[in-house]
Amino acid sequence: MDTFVRNHCSEQGMVRGFLFFIFLFVGCQPSQPDIEALKAKNYPVYLDLERVSADPSLPSVAVKITRLERYFDSIKVHLRGNTLADTLAVYRRYFSEATPLLSAWLFRLKNVPDTILAQMVVAFAVDSLTLAFIDTIYRYYPPDYPFDKLFLRPLQRFKHYFPSFTLPKIFTFYPGYDYQRPVYFQLDDQVFVYESYVGIGLHYFLGVDAPFYHPELPRYMRRRCRIESLLPRVFHKVLEQYQPRLTPAHFPTLLQEMIHVGIRYYCLDKLLEEVPDSELIYYTSAQWQWAQKFEARIYKMLLPYLFSKDYNQYKEFIAEGPFTKRLGAHSAPRLGHFIGWRIVQSYMEGHPEVSLDSLLTMPIAQYEQLFREAKYKP
Repeated sequence: MDTFVRNHCSEQGMVRGFLFFIFLFVGCQPSQPDIEALKAKNYPVYLDLERVSADPSLPSVAVKITRLERYFDSIKVHLRGNTLADTLAVYRRYFSEATPLLSAWLFRLKNVPDTILAQMVVAFAVDSLTLAFIDTIYRYYPPDYPFDKLFLRPLQRFKHYFPSFTLPKIFTFYPGYDYQRPVYFQLDDQVFVYESYVGIGLHYFLGVDAPFYHPELPRYMRRRCRIESLLPRVFHKVLEQYQPRLTPAHFPTLLQEMIHVGIRYYCLDKLLEEVPDSELIYYTSAQWQWAQKFEARIYKMLLPYLFSKDYNQYKEFIAEGPFTKRLGAHSAPRLGHFIGWRIVQSYMEGHPEVSLDSLLTMPIAQYEQLFREAKYKP
């Protein structure tokens, strides 16, 4: 298998992707969890979704959430030999529908040949540690977990508010834990979006105290590893795909960064009506209440920096962290994004004719005009 994959990586320029798989599969892990101890625990399944039904006032949607990790056991049953043809046939039987997603997610490349994907996925399927991890995932999210109910109304609203957008094809998968990534990129595999495909790594939604995460992953980021964060994480990534790209390389002003993310939170709020606002922005209840209480003071603090293009000047207002350093441990983080959301709310209250899809795709050059027309005064 090694020779075959190495040759094809060379021919297709996929060495980087193959190396990614090597440390993913072989496991550069600081320590292995006690699998048997974890199996003995009864992990609770969050939310009773059995009573959820479609909203008749919204467009109908056919919801299909494909649990790809369920097929690992089936692969072992149907894998009769170790030949490439046999491996490829098994892969195509269970995973061909998700090939574009797996190619981009696992190798960060487009159009990885099925032959390479097949050997990688089958290698996962026959690995005992992988199967133990999946067994633990099932204790949180059994094979019959009603993900279709969880996504039903959000997808109905997505179709209602964004009629020209393609409904995402949603898959769950276990691509392993990549401990070699920097800590602040550890959650990259929670949700991976490629074109109209969405991949959800349920192994990163096992609760705050799950022992599998990188040991240095801070607790405020572990809060995003709860089921309560799953819908916000998924739709945050989906919406991001439709926005104009904004990165530090574009030298954006603080205001542009605030409006850019604020638009996304506003759209999330419309899609996820049942989710508390604090969960949408990844705040605790106490942080949300604090931000609301001091909104006017926060805005006044940000005013001198709104049109600055110096990221180092304003990064503390948008960077990840447990709180805002200059305001102390009781404060909320990412206050620029919080105020950006408020500005967009003010704008939309005065412009009910603006559709969500036109808001989401608004050119960055128009953000300053949005700010003026919002007439935001906390």
